[in-house]
Amino acid sequence: MDSDISTVTYDQAHFNIDADARRCWSFIGETPIVYKNGSKKAINVGGAYSDNGKFVFYSMEKQVKETILENMKLLHRRFPKMFL
Repeated sequence: MDSDISTVTYDQAHFNIDADARRCWSFIGETPIVYKNGSKKAINVGGAYSDNGKFVFYSMEKQVKETILENMKLLHRRFPKMFL
């Protein structure tokens, strides 16, 4: 493979500000207390890591194909020759 081609891994994630606690640990016989703030705020991010150690990330309004394709275009500008 050419030395000017970068190998890049890409992934997306969705993070909630409030805990999604359906299960938790507690001592036997004690009712667990889960603190929640009721917030519905969240963030979607897409990130990429290259073989030469560069890390880039992008926040996305939604995880739909249009925003993912826009992230791919931004990655292509950053890494003109890449193996994704």
